Amino acid sequence: MQTSRTILSVVLLSVIAATSSAQDTPQREAKAKQFSPMEYDGLPYQQLANNTAGVEKPALVVFLHGGHARGEDNLAQIRLPAVAAFLPFGEASNSARIARFPVTNADYAKFVKKTGHQPPRYWQDGAFPAGKDKHPVLWVSLRDAEAYCAWLGAKDPAHSYRLPTAAEWETAAGPTPRDAEFNSNAVIARRLLAENPGRLIEYVHPKSVRKGEKDKLSDVISLTPGGGVRGWVDHANFTGFIYTDLFKEISDAGGGTTPVDAYPQTKTACGALDMWGNCWEWTSTEVVAENGAERGQKVNAIKGGSWYANRRSCLTDFQGEGRRPDGHYNTVGFRVVQTPKLAAPPAATPAAEPADPAPAAPAEPTSVAAAGSRRCSSAAASCSPSSTSGTGKSPGAIRSSPR
Repeated sequence: MQTSRTILSVVLLSVIAATSSAQDTPQREAKAKQFSPMEYDGLPYQQLANNTAGVEKPALVVFLHGGHARGEDNLAQIRLPAVAAFLPFGEASNSARIARFPVTNADYAKFVKKTGHQPPRYWQDGAFPAGKDKHPVLWVSLRDAEAYCAWLGAKDPAHSYRLPTAAEWETAAGPTPRDAEFNSNAVIARRLLAENPGRLIEYVHPKSVRKGEKDKLSDVISLTPGGGVRGWVDHANFTGFIYTDLFKEISDAGGGTTPVDAYPQTKTACGALDMWGNCWEWTSTEVVAENGAERGQKVNAIKGGSWYANRRSCLTDFQGEGRRPDGHYNTVGFRVVQTPKLAAPPAATPAAEPADPAPAAPAEPTSVAAAGSRRCSSAAASCSPSSTSGTGKSPGAIRSSPR
């Protein structure tokens, strides 16, 4: 008897659930249709909050990394971010946000396609090298980076985009941990030596004292116990690895970069990735360069080191590196800062014209001094918090290193 009652209960519950589901489906379909596919169209990721404010999500939405969310009945397929694209840094009152990743080849390709902007020199027929969609874009000048920021801002009604100052970059990065892992020249050298240490490489620079001569790769570069690279560069004689055909081959293919998320375990103070190593990043801060070919020149500070640089150059407190704003370099890319767009101040109400004075009394002549002033008020627009353009040097800052 108890078994029969249990079976009957299960059947009744199934019927009720099916009826409820059938009645609820149109409502869920209507809610799902409120979501439209969100093409990120050049932004590192689209920010869901800016596009779905006040819209109820479909039931049991599942977030999948990098792409889609589906309702439980697959009624909606929506592009959603797995993580925030922009991160807060510095003081709590700071409204600026810095990008989680540097701008990639794939990001920049959308900008090039939409605007007709000149692509980087290592791209072929307007396309970046195969397999490098998630690598940082290189060979972009400061002016190119500013044009990209302006393009992003024109598409986003809520935010403006710009390059960080050097101080903002340092604040977002924080001190570099001793055990931080990132892409530098030691990583490149280790990989090349593991792949083919006996490969013959040729010195190809026109000024090289060994132009046309060849050496085995393992005779040119080697790793030091401290993680450095011997034989990487000799600017005096135009020898060393960077003056060989193998280095030129790597550079012409977009450099020895890695994907921007290749080191997820190495996060900065604000949670961003890839701020150390892989590619130098432009800042809006002007400095007098202390290193390299630009020494003594007024340039824009670059931060973070690169695949070409030694480990010391990649540290947050490394100072004195900069590049010309109109220059293009095989080691320099950029990331952007997002700030809220300010609402236009309310239009000032025109002051009313003063009334005509009453006619003077005819009994006695009266001397009247008419004096007045008109005041008009205007709303002053507030500015987004921004760090000064200083370099934020620390007392123990490292100052000299290869490029």
